[in-house]
Amino acid sequence: METNLLIYRTGCEHCLEYLRILDKVNVQLPLDKKIRPIDSFEFENFNIPIDPVAEKLVQEGFDAYPFLFLGGVPFQGGSNAEQLLKMLLRFFKDDLLYNYNNQ
Repeated sequence: METNLLIYRTGCEHCLEYLRILDKVNVQLPLDKKIRPIDSFEFENFNIPIDPVAEKLVQEGFDAYPFLFLGGVPFQGGSNAEQLLKMLLRFFKDDLLYNYNNQ
């Protein structure tokens, strides 16, 4: 199973956009490819364990949210929803259960 994560911060506007797009893309991905959203609040503020990969990423630090980790490749910072959707559709083009190009 690949590690696909979205680490976000509650209250972040870009994170909310990412979560909306994530909902649209995740329903079209097989279970082993889905992107798991993780709120960084519990780990950053209370040191509550979340996910081994996410914990390592948070400990190493990054200075922007949202933070995508797709199949071992980190993507940091926010872009607009349209750019994110295009990037995810390209990244997962062979795994999508629905062809978005036919819309």
